[in-house]
Amino acid sequence: MGIEPKNLAGWSDLLEQAVKDTLIPSMKTQEYTWDTTDIVSDPKRLAAFVALSSAGESIQVGFSGEPSDVASVVSQMFGFDDLEDAGDDYSEILDGLAEIINIVAGALHRSLSSDGNNLQLSIPLLIHGEIVIQGKEEWVAHRLTIGDNNIDAIIIRGLIQKQKD
Repeated sequence: MGIEPKNLAGWSDLLEQAVKDTLIPSMKTQEYTWDTTDIVSDPKRLAAFVALSSAGESIQVGFSGEPSDVASVVSQMFGFDDLEDAGDDYSEILDGLAEIINIVAGALHRSLSSDGNNLQLSIPLLIHGEIVIQGKEEWVAHRLTIGDNNIDAIIIRGLIQKQKD
């Protein structure tokens, strides 16, 4: 069967709905924008991705942003007061971002599993640095702006290659 939907526009709609259902209600402001953007490649960025896979197909969904923006969103989501003063230690910020992508991906998983898809959900991959897309993967990125904070939501569609015996 593979993963549904088959196009990135459908995934963008599903991801935006999952963000509206899980992340936005926890923010100080409920107003947000969701605009298509490019993937920002910057060695200072923080990111967390998870993969949803089925029948040899994989979709990676994740969030990426500047440390101060990510710290603010994580702080609002979980009620922390001190993350924005963490200096160069991004471990707690990345842990919080991993939890956010787990929550959002869990919402995606539930909505897609109810349609009969047999999906596997990976553990988060955490990145402190540049995001480089290589090969023929399809991708789309959206700038999620909540108040003064900008976080990029990224969807990458790729095929899981099986190693030859």
